Amino acid sequence: MVEKSIENIGEVKCVLAYKGYHPGRELMTCKALGFDTFVSPKESSSAKKNPDYKMEVFEYNQQNDT
Repeated sequence: MVEKSIENIGEVKCVLAYKGYHPGRELMTCKALGFDTFVSPKESSSAKKNPDYKMEVFEYNQQNDT
């Protein structure tokens, strides 16, 4: 889809994607083409079943990349 957008409008500097409509392959394409990509995170379906799995509960450990 990113390539099609470039064909239709020409130069693209960044990409804004609607949450829920951002497959990984499209994000990888944006990265490979050097675009800044902005996506609003969607709520995890796991968080609805168990609030312990909300994204806010998790912390990124840069040293372990986990």
